Order: sequence, then structure tokens, then C-alpha cells
Amino acid sequence: PTSGRVPRRSGGALALLPTPRHALAAAKAKHKRDLMGRWIECLQTSRGELYACRDLAKARLDAEASLLQGATRFARPAVLRLRGLPFDATRKDVATFFRADGVEPRDVFFAPRAGRPSGEGFVVFSDSKRAENAKDANHKREMKIYGRKARWIDVFEGTLTEVAARSRLGLAAARFGDSTDGGYVRVRGLPKVATVEDVLNLVNACDRADAPTPPIAKDGVFIMKHGDRAPAGEAFLKLEGGAADADAMVKALHGSQVEESVVACAACERGDLLYALGDAALSSKTVMIRELPANPTNQLLRETVLSGLREDSIRFAQEGNCYVALASIDDAITCLARHWTLVEGRFVEVFAVPSKEDE
Repeated sequence: PTSGRVPRRSGGALALLPTPRHALAAAKAKHKRDLMGRWIECLQTSRGELYACRDLAKARLDAEASLLQGATRFARPAVLRLRGLPFDATRKDVATFFRADGVEPRDVFFAPRAGRPSGEGFVVFSDSKRAENAKDANHKREMKIYGRKARWIDVFEGTLTEVAARSRLGLAAARFGDSTDGGYVRVRGLPKVATVEDVLNLVNACDRADAPTPPIAKDGVFIMKHGDRAPAGEAFLKLEGGAADADAMVKALHGSQVEESVVACAACERGDLLYALGDAALSSKTVMIRELPANPTNQLLRETVLSGLREDSIRFAQEGNCYVALASIDDAITCLARHWTLVEGRFVEVFAVPSKEDE
């Protein structure tokens, strides 16, 4: 297989010979020779190329093992590749698109480019028959998302190798047992400087006696950042009442205005939040806290940003910054909801970082 953006059979293969001398001799002897009615090219290459293909094969096996979890012993997962998805589509939107024809997908993965939505994704079905029916029924069909213009979607056959190569973050999110839990809302179109308090004020402003807004869970507002840690103008809300409350919140908030921005909302799953938090949040228990007041102490952090969380260590770095190793990834994710918490008159920033950054 190739290791390109869309891995598939390429008509190429690698053969490992005992020594470089044997490899050179084989390349000269077999180059332009006929094999099954086709002449083939034989070129000497490096062990590094072999390692690259081996790593890709291992990624495919890891993806297959992950996707097979929960399947019946006789089922083999089949994959469809999607193109033309709206950038703000959620896993729930994609699953609903296929359920309309009575075909239940097992999982949904997105394929971003450089950390941003690409309009491409993958849907996994329990067997090839269901995948084939879904492809025939939905290729070039329009997807309609709440409050959005319909877009037609391309549906192609895909492979587990493609999922492993292009949706590593989605696979990491799928390993969380509650990734399919509903009760979450994605809010887009917020001002770049919006804080948790601003989001809560927006929710309160949309609260009406005849249609009250559902309650948000504790530490249930996540302000999103881009990969460069710049504000994304987006947030996720975790509702106390699950999927029904999420639908009610969407109806209350969608189309409302904050300053000069119009807010767009969509009900989603916990997996969408995990996906948006990024690789560091799903693989590391360490967070970096910035913009702290002068001379911060462990006690100050435990009473504010770390309140109710279990930490293993706190290390202060340059002025106003510190690294905190939490006791679990769940605690670290909760801590991310405290981004832009007010501490002694300053809004502190909280970012997930790889554990090795705190060294």
C-alpha cells in the first residue's frame, strides 16, 4: 500500500533481501521482467521505506481492533468515505443522514486537514452488505442540517487503512466509553474573546417563561481553541438532561445574536467535544495554566482553577505560567472547562499539553 493521503493498493511492494548486494543484484535481474502479464520495475530502496509501510500496516491493525470492539463475532466492519460534508456537521448529523434510509452506522469519523475541518469523513458499518446499501441509497443525496442550506454528499467505498491514516484523533476519542453520549451542544459564531461567563449570560438571555433553557452541567462550558491556542469563537455545552435537553437548547440559542455575531448551534455527542479538544487532551493528563496573577501559590490554584480536581504535581515555570499533572485524563478535561476563569482579577488560560512539555 501507499502512505499517501488516501491509502489504497498501489501496485507496489517491498521485498527484504539478506544484504544490500543481494538487493542490487535482484533489482538488476528482475527489472522490466514480466509478472502475470505485466512488466514490473524493480528499484533498490531503503529500510526506512519499509519501516514507513510497516507503521502504516500497524496503524491499520490498530484501527481494525478498535472498530471491531462491540461487533458480533461474525461481523466484519466495512467503511464508506464521505466528501462534501458541511464543516460544522457533527457525528450525530452524519449518523442521522444514514438512518433516514434505515441503515444504522456503527461509528463516524472526520478527516481534518491541519487541524481544521475538510468536509471529508468516514462511516463504519457492521458488514459490507449494509455499507453497500448505504452507499447506493445516499451517494449524491442532499444532507440537511438544522438551520443550514442542504448540500449533496459524495459517498465512496473506504478502508480501515484510510481511517487509521486520516482520523487518528477520531480513533482516540472512540476509545472513551462515553464518546457516543448525547446531551452536548456545539455553539459557533461567538466573539473570539467570549468567556465562560459570556456564554452563560447568552443562555440566560435566551431563557423565556414559556420556553426555559435547560440547565448546564457543572463545568459544562468548554471554550474552544485552534491548534495554535488562538480563540476559535466556538464552545461546547454539556447539558444535565441529556439529548432531549440538547435539542431544546439548540432551539433556544440558534440564531441569537451576540454583539455583531449570529450564533449557530447543533446538538452533538461527547465524541464531538473530545475530537475538538485535540490530541493532547485525549492522551495527556497535563495542563498548562497561563496568565496567573503575581506570585501564585498551590493553595490559590486548588481554590480556583483546580477546585474539586485531583492533581499529582504542580510546577511553576516562567512568571504567570505553571504546569499541572492531574490524576486522570477526565480531571484534565474538566480543567479545560475552566479556561478563562477569573482568578484575583485576571482571566487565566488553560491548555492541554503533552506530558513531555512539562520537563
